[in-house]
Amino acid sequence: MNKTFIFFLLFPIIALGQEFQWEPVGIPFETEPGWEPIVPWYGGNMFTASEFVDLDNDNDYDLVVGRWPSFYLSYYENIGDSLTPNFIFVTDSLDSVCVPSGQYSILRPRFCDLDSDGDQDLVIWNQSSSEFFFENQGTVLCPQFVYITDNLLNENLTGNGLGDFADIDSDGDFDIIVGNYNGDIYYYENIGTPTVFSFTQQPMLIPDINVGDYAHVSLCDIDNDNDYDLFVGNGNGDLYFYRNIGDSVNYNFVYVTDNFANASVFSRCAPTFCDIDGDEDYDLFCGMETVWGNAPKGDITFHKNIGSPANYNYLEITDNFLCFDIGQHCLPCLVDIDNDGDLDLLPGRSGFNMPMIRNIGTVDSPAFRWEEYPFLFPDPGYWIYPAFGDLDADGDYDMVMGTGDFYNDYIAMYENVGTPENPDMILSNSNLIGYWWIMMYPYLVDIDGDGDLDLMVGTENYLEGAAIHFYENIGTPEHFNFILEDDNYQGITGSGQLRIQFVDYDGDGDYDLFTVDSNSAFKYYENVGTPSNANFVLMIDNFGNFTDIRPRPYFCDIDNDGDLDLFAGQDYGGGIKFYRNLEINSVENNPCIQPYTFTLHPNYPNPFNPSTTISFTLNKALPVRLAVYNQLGQQVTTIIDNQMTPGSYQVNWDASQFSSGVYLISLESNAGIQQTQKVILIK
Repeated sequence: MNKTFIFFLLFPIIALGQEFQWEPVGIPFETEPGWEPIVPWYGGNMFTASEFVDLDNDNDYDLVVGRWPSFYLSYYENIGDSLTPNFIFVTDSLDSVCVPSGQYSILRPRFCDLDSDGDQDLVIWNQSSSEFFFENQGTVLCPQFVYITDNLLNENLTGNGLGDFADIDSDGDFDIIVGNYNGDIYYYENIGTPTVFSFTQQPMLIPDINVGDYAHVSLCDIDNDNDYDLFVGNGNGDLYFYRNIGDSVNYNFVYVTDNFANASVFSRCAPTFCDIDGDEDYDLFCGMETVWGNAPKGDITFHKNIGSPANYNYLEITDNFLCFDIGQHCLPCLVDIDNDGDLDLLPGRSGFNMPMIRNIGTVDSPAFRWEEYPFLFPDPGYWIYPAFGDLDADGDYDMVMGTGDFYNDYIAMYENVGTPENPDMILSNSNLIGYWWIMMYPYLVDIDGDGDLDLMVGTENYLEGAAIHFYENIGTPEHFNFILEDDNYQGITGSGQLRIQFVDYDGDGDYDLFTVDSNSAFKYYENVGTPSNANFVLMIDNFGNFTDIRPRPYFCDIDNDGDLDLFAGQDYGGGIKFYRNLEINSVENNPCIQPYTFTLHPNYPNPFNPSTTISFTLNKALPVRLAVYNQLGQQVTTIIDNQMTPGSYQVNWDASQFSSGVYLISLESNAGIQQTQKVILIK
């Protein structure tokens, strides 16, 4: 891994001459009063486990996160200091550390200087009963993690658990205490030396401790008495605290509580302690499984210790330390629900109800705030997939919703009996088109151009393929009447579940169609017909070459710049990724994005006159070219065209000879990879 100096990562995706750039922090988002997550538009997390470690030797704690489904670890650099942390997202692939297994894993990292060489080594526990050891063969400034073994402890006692390192017997080396799937806790003594570790082949089962299942261990001297206390999260989300009433040589753990600091979470509690604010006491972070059921949100919780080193006192700060996350199967919907001229966010999900997330910014500069949960009363069914439209011509948005449970699904109708400024959704019909046994994804659109909203429904069928059902509105704008016109609309199908959105993507005055199925096939159908007689033709069968698993797209112009931006709900993570439409023209980009190879960072200043500094990072040796294009896609200059080694680089572009305007900085490789940044020269 190389030292990086960045603000946030921008990963572009090219489709039909439009560049969509992933901006993890692109729009402000307040999930709790006074709290904005580090990367609100990361897309959510599932089965998180966090670890704080100073990886760049700048005397503050950086953050590494394990999650599922992944082979890799995410890395967040602290560009603040030891008193005031400021984390920025660097990569989803820390130093290309990859768990060498044949399937996605739940990764739980711990760092420890096991060989006393002054740098942090890495151990990853995962669900397959393995402990993956990566030796740090780099330096304190530039760690390089080299895979050594998947059996650090030589026994498979730890499946689906998490261990921690501490010198529990005060002999100068690091021992391990680890939990397993059955909720048991084991002590592995290091019988080696500080420089050559060797863990006992006969671990000790710590008596009288069992937390039920999925035991996740964290060790911390919570009462400042010079010995390590024991904290264990379990599969039910409980956080157990066992005080060490022994001493620094002979531990003796005694049960205190199964809800330490009221910090228990919904499921799979994975605790870690860190003095994140430099006040000499331990703050608490808990990873968790993605929330579901009627829990509103969460990815990693943060409890600040406002007490003292000897007398802890915890204050809950946030359930969303990293990002916005409302559980699995997040389906974004954006609509001006409060009639203030900007788009609010009302996402569907799996989990009985939905939030109202208000846009407190402006039409040009959005900013979101979590404002209301639950939004509906009473709770709908388990699945919640909403669509909005004015079905009674009274000037406010009503709602239809695909909902139900695993056995009985239906589309419900909610009438807005409030006002355009203050919605009040009342269930008026729980059986709008009959009960089904499959999931349904509704969308309201005037597909035949007759002035009223028709109902299109994406369906679920794993045997014969999912189709779109077209319910024509044969009523009026004031009184809808949906009649099934076609249960296989224009022969458009997908595998498993089919999510749909109709939007005028090409700006020709009629509705085009996007679909995503259970195989993550993200397709674009252009309407080559008319507003009153649609005719959809498949134009792209892998839109933007997205790598997200079953994304749930929603296109809208969130920043009022005249083009459609993209919000992609995540099937597993429970959050949303935001992709800004940069509207480039004819620069030939390969739409296959490989963000772990190199990164082009935002230039500074921007706008500029006459020069600007361009920064980029290479994760491996590559032949690279740094070029500048004008708005017509014509190359105007080449800044770099060389074979380069891994590292972070800064170059200056002096544009004195060029006229004012918008230019594109392009970092390119002959491996077919390209990233671009829009820059503005003002003279």
